[in-house]
Amino acid sequence: MKQETFQKKLYLFALIATMTLHSFAQQHLTLTCNNSTNTNGSRECNTACALIYTPPLNDKAILLAYQSPAGSRTLGVWCKKVNGLWIWNVNYQDAKMMNYGEKFEVEYYDNPDPDYQFVHNVYQTPNAPKIDTSYIDHVNLNGNPKANFRYIARGNGTNMYPVTFQYDRVKARWYLFNTNHKQLDLFAAYNIVIEKGNAFTKPDITIDTSHPKIITRLTDTIPVKSPVNNGGSCNCTIPGSLPPNGNAGGDLGGTYPSPSVIKIAGRPVSGISPQTGDALIWNGVAWEPAPEKAAGNGTNYIAGLGLALNGNILSALKDDPIWNAAKIVGRDVSTNPPTVGQVLKWAGGAWVPADENSGNSATGWSLNGNNLINTNTGNVVIGNPTSNSTLSFPATLGKKITLYPGASGDVGIGVAGNRLQIYADNPNADVAIGYDAAGTFTERLAVKANGALAINGNTGQPGQVLTSGGNSGPPVWASGGNNIQTFFKNATYPNSTTHLTSSNRGYIFTPLMHNLTITKKSRLIISANFYLIGPMNAFGAPNGNANVTIIINGIHNPNFYAATVGNSTFTSLVISNFMYDVNPGNYLIEFLGELVSGSEFDIVAGQSSIIVVPLE
Repeated sequence: MKQETFQKKLYLFALIATMTLHSFAQQHLTLTCNNSTNTNGSRECNTACALIYTPPLNDKAILLAYQSPAGSRTLGVWCKKVNGLWIWNVNYQDAKMMNYGEKFEVEYYDNPDPDYQFVHNVYQTPNAPKIDTSYIDHVNLNGNPKANFRYIARGNGTNMYPVTFQYDRVKARWYLFNTNHKQLDLFAAYNIVIEKGNAFTKPDITIDTSHPKIITRLTDTIPVKSPVNNGGSCNCTIPGSLPPNGNAGGDLGGTYPSPSVIKIAGRPVSGISPQTGDALIWNGVAWEPAPEKAAGNGTNYIAGLGLALNGNILSALKDDPIWNAAKIVGRDVSTNPPTVGQVLKWAGGAWVPADENSGNSATGWSLNGNNLINTNTGNVVIGNPTSNSTLSFPATLGKKITLYPGASGDVGIGVAGNRLQIYADNPNADVAIGYDAAGTFTERLAVKANGALAINGNTGQPGQVLTSGGNSGPPVWASGGNNIQTFFKNATYPNSTTHLTSSNRGYIFTPLMHNLTITKKSRLIISANFYLIGPMNAFGAPNGNANVTIIINGIHNPNFYAATVGNSTFTSLVISNFMYDVNPGNYLIEFLGELVSGSEFDIVAGQSSIIVVPLE
């Protein structure tokens, strides 16, 4: 009854085949994806995995699974304990959903033989949570480059990429790595089955030997050719002295130690003296020196049309008509001598040398080395034939001139709706105006990458304003004298004072608040910096988020500046130059720390400053 209820809760797959389990035996079954769930919608899994509801299988079993028919996605298997039972399921390593009606062939060993069926774990020490390769240490794989084995990923998608196995001949070990060369995950594992003899074949199941998980046998040695035994015996006479003496035999004549070659493969060699260029030619009776004959006709080599033969050197007669084109595609080419710069032009009856055409469209343009020069007094127009300017572009928006193509953007000039744009190629670049003197640029005005304004390279100090220098010089940064006021506070907190938890989610930093009396319409420039220590989760990684918000006269407005920090063990929250315009009156400026998520944050120190700039 418990099994039936448990099956109803699973939004998974139904088991189609039944089986009988035997110790060390290889078992097969077929899974089909169904769409089953109970009435209240609760479920233990979904169509991202296929349940193998077979209670005798436990986490010690070794499973292999194949999609039927074979597909291109990588399969994995996973075992978890549900309601006291070990339940296996098949899933895709990319964690994507399965389609109803998909079938899977499952092969398993309920009591595996560790010499042939085992689990390989990829894990490393905590100091190296990511690794590139994982070596296998197994008695039947070590030193065995010809091993034939199969495998499948084991676990809940801890390593979501297909892997490749290779043999390291130096270490005499098999190892695996991700096919896309990404790092392996810390707790990845693989079921491995080593083949014993021929692979198992079930009558009603065709084993896909081209499946990417079938490891091809590798050979790392070159077979040594066995000595040839002609069936005879050696009956050799050992010379009485070295070098030997006496009469020579076989293809040799005369006596040792200085015999002569008088035959080649048993055929006699003539004693006629050779001439330069002769070759040994078979005359029907013996090999004799003679001039080499042309192949096929039995005559000496002779020079053909357009060629000259001088001894054994064959040369081309370059002035012969055979080496010179008198026609181009069947049309005659004139023999008139050309002059420098001329081209071949069709004259109606033949191709003749003639000067290249020059039309009015290229008037004024000339090439001087690598420089293209225009001496025409007219305009250069791109897509705007009615333009009356020296250089013009069409009436379209977007980039107009690119001065430097960067890796992430371009330096240049563009046009938007009612807007001229001058842009740099990346968010860290400045835009400057100045003058050039013999290749040396001097900056006068610049907009820095963060938006700050620089005059002659000087961005000024917070709260300063630009004052005009009139005709005698550039504007300069200056403080407002007694009209501008600056208020600064600094504080250090013990952790217990500003301990933000789930029950104490907000804290106002009272030592850093400001109580101001404003006598005329002014602008408040508010800055603050807070140092926080964040929480750690069970694995030593940061876990939580916190922020700091400005409160003015008790109003906690979301539009006021809020600085946020997340997932960091020690960091700072910075509020930089937040500007707020106020009328005359009394103002209380406070800073509220809030725990957004996680377990806790401690604020250990902070500073705040307010610059009051009168606006009238």
